[in-house]
Amino acid sequence: MNFSRKQHVRDYVTDSPPLPSEPQSLGAPNDLPNWLSHGASPLMLICLVEAWLINDDLAAAILAKESGIVEHGTVVILLPGILAGLSISFQGKLQGSRTLSFYIRLWTLAAIYFAGEEISWGQQWFGWETPEPLREINDQGETNLHNISSWLDQKPRALVEAWIIITGFVWPLIQMIKGKVSSPSRLHWYLPTRALLTTSAIVLLLWLSEQLIEVTGATTLKLFGSDELKEYYTAVFVALFLMSARCRIKSGLATLDAANESTV
Repeated sequence: MNFSRKQHVRDYVTDSPPLPSEPQSLGAPNDLPNWLSHGASPLMLICLVEAWLINDDLAAAILAKESGIVEHGTVVILLPGILAGLSISFQGKLQGSRTLSFYIRLWTLAAIYFAGEEISWGQQWFGWETPEPLREINDQGETNLHNISSWLDQKPRALVEAWIIITGFVWPLIQMIKGKVSSPSRLHWYLPTRALLTTSAIVLLLWLSEQLIEVTGATTLKLFGSDELKEYYTAVFVALFLMSARCRIKSGLATLDAANESTV
């Protein structure tokens, strides 16, 4: 290993995540596999469209609030993301980058909050009574926070959707049009990679459908403007983002270990 390479690795240890700075490309071996990030991601949407073409009531049943497959699938899809986030949040070698460690923990906590709120922290599954003080301030009398204030529901959701569309779709698309690969920088470890491009495109599609419904009242787009479907694909993005981060960070730490061994 030459001096410049050693110094390059040390810079990343001291100034940013203790990770190599190699940018990711579509299908990179140290990111999520294509079958998961680009193949599995659209499956729910495809199934819903097929159900809608067969029978409107079937699609409505799949999208039903609290009892539909999409509603429960939102919670299930978040679980691997939460596990991935927890597995790297307290990774000892990652503590050299407090900012990245905090960032991953923040997304992990957001995923836990998302999953918990989606099932009212278990109330939908186990059916307990909502405590009286909470019932009085909750719009739907449930054991959750998002029905208390828009600051705990619509506003954070809008911010997350904007983040997904801008960082997960618009920015990568601009880079692809320019024929550029993301430049190696500290920000690389905080932003979604192209592995999340398909999911981000679906989130954008659902957001545009919602806007068209509001403007035109087109009932044919009701399926794509469903809140449950939007929440599901937001959950898919969060889960894949944490899983992608785990893949890249684990790979980066392995590369750093190999670099350190070569200096001994």
